[in-house]
Amino acid sequence: MSLHNPPNLPSVLHFAEALMLAGPKTLRRLFAPDKSPGALAPRKALVINGHPDPRPERYCAALARACAEGSRAAGWQAEELVLGGLAGMEEAPDGELLSAFRKFNNAEYITLVFPLWLNEPPALLSGFLKQAAEEEDAVYPTRARKFRVVVTMDMPAFAHRSAIRTSKCRLSLAGIVPDETVFIGSVGLISLDKRADWLRILREAVQAPSPR
Repeated sequence: MSLHNPPNLPSVLHFAEALMLAGPKTLRRLFAPDKSPGALAPRKALVINGHPDPRPERYCAALARACAEGSRAAGWQAEELVLGGLAGMEEAPDGELLSAFRKFNNAEYITLVFPLWLNEPPALLSGFLKQAAEEEDAVYPTRARKFRVVVTMDMPAFAHRSAIRTSKCRLSLAGIVPDETVFIGSVGLISLDKRADWLRILREAVQAPSPR
């Protein structure tokens, strides 16, 4: 407070007097937290299982569930999207597919879980991301989101990372640049205990949403 600009004392006293005379309902309205739409709305996260086989016993399905559980525990409003269960991917977008695009467009934090086949993600996932990106450009042309990628592969993870460093292969994800990438290598050979460790790691790795 500046000494050269002291507060208007009568105004302060009048405000204090008004507070003393106000009833409890008025005070609650004055000092209640903002509950307008969007003020307290949880931040939205989406976990996409990009394996073409939608069966829940698939390891990618378990990884996607772990990511969604971790997101919810961290304070996100997380949904799961199983691409292998969507119909009409090769046709004009229908209600179910348009709903999936809306979930993609509305999410601020997106996790992609998929197997790597011949150094490429499944064509189903690539096609969905391409269509979703086209829909998104029309709705959110400058939208900034965070992407995490969880990739399973038959080769050892260190071998794939080495290939990436030497530019022999790159993940092609419709222009998406992941903020975080997790490689789970030798997926067909790792033990059940190691698989459980990865599920725990993914549950605990999600950070709470940053303040708006």
